[in-house]
This record gives sequence, C-alpha cells and structure tokens, in this order.
Amino acid sequence: MSFKDKPFEERHNDSMFDLSERRFELLWDGPYFKYGLGQEASKLNSFKLGAFISHTPDYVAAFTETSQPLLIEVQGTGGQPPYQHRFKKRKLDALGRWDKENPVAFWLWFDPDQTYHLVSYKAIRMATLQGKATEGTFDGFRPYWAIDMETMDAIEDSAALRKQFS
Repeated sequence: MSFKDKPFEERHNDSMFDLSERRFELLWDGPYFKYGLGQEASKLNSFKLGAFISHTPDYVAAFTETSQPLLIEVQGTGGQPPYQHRFKKRKLDALGRWDKENPVAFWLWFDPDQTYHLVSYKAIRMATLQGKATEGTFDGFRPYWAIDMETMDAIEDSAALRKQFS
C-alpha cells in the first residue's frame, strides 16, 4: 500500500511522514528553527483550527546569521509519475496571509531524485494564475493546485531569493 493510500494514523507513524522536514534540516545551509505546529499538534486535531493558524509555516530560516529570515513551508513529493508538487488551496490562501507579513518560500523535496526546489510563495501563486498549474482534489473534496516538475524547474527562484535575502 502506498503512503498516500494509508489511513492518517498509519501515515503519521510511518517513516515517510516527516521525511521532507528531516531532509530540510539536513540540507539547509543556514540557521533555522522549527516554527509551525508540527507533528505534535496532530494530537490536538489542529486541522480544526482556522486555516491561518493550522497552516503556520514549518520553519523560520535564513541564508546567513545576519540575513533577513524567511518563513519556510516544507513539502515532499514521492510516489508514481506523473510527478507533481501539490498545494492545497486552503493552505496557499493561508500562506498568502503569512507572506504579507514576512516572505514565505516553499522548500519542496522530490524524493525520487533526492533533490529539492526552493520557490517563493509569489512564484507558486503566479504559476496558478498563469495557468501553469492544474486543479484537482485530495480524497475528492480538498481542492489543490498541481505543478509538474518541468514547470517547477522553470519557476524556481532560489537564486533570486538568495540575492534578495542574503
């Protein structure tokens, strides 16, 4: 049974559950600290909180000790082709509110290639507005935007983020 097909409780106890976060902590080359609700909050049914709180970004991170910090949302992609990063619409809307206060970026782990993309919230949102993303639903009721890997390669703006926030 694939990870996405398992019931939440089984996924929560699976080694894949926080794989992307562990990779972020291993590979991020600047200072960071955990910020979001994290795994512990699932014991409180944190999904029942308002979207702005339940979708608090995962980390505060910076490129150097003296640079402006970014809010980082970590997500992973594995599974089977076609490979896409999927963004829940509710989460994107909430992160847009966070982005108005402090820049938000996505650190997107791609497990099949063991690589990642660092992409600003604004680049993700622009891709959805320009028709570079497709719509779908998780479990038939939670809407999301999906961006394929080729498009993600094209919109990744990590160099601009480093330049602006270093």
